[in-house]
Amino acid sequence: MRTHREIQPLTAEQNALVLEHLKLPAAFVARYGRDLRDDLAQEASLGLIHAARKYRPESGPFVPYARRWMCRYVLRAAGKSLAPGRRLNVDLDTFAFAPGA
Repeated sequence: MRTHREIQPLTAEQNALVLEHLKLPAAFVARYGRDLRDDLAQEASLGLIHAARKYRPESGPFVPYARRWMCRYVLRAAGKSLAPGRRLNVDLDTFAFAPGA
């Protein structure tokens, strides 16, 4: 039987990253239909938190790194909830986020 590991709280630096980029998940899922947007924004927020946990500043800027994790979380959730044959197109190249927007 699989056991779940205890989730550690975010450090102050990780929490600051999440708070600084709170608009990122909403911007990420803004192009999708209203019926999916809220659920996908929640999943993207989980991806943002995961990215903040794993991020190392020496690896480059945070936003592109967070986009990858948000995309993974959104696609995983969409794959579980969408009807067979329905696709969710996520194109990271066309996604743009301007801080403070």
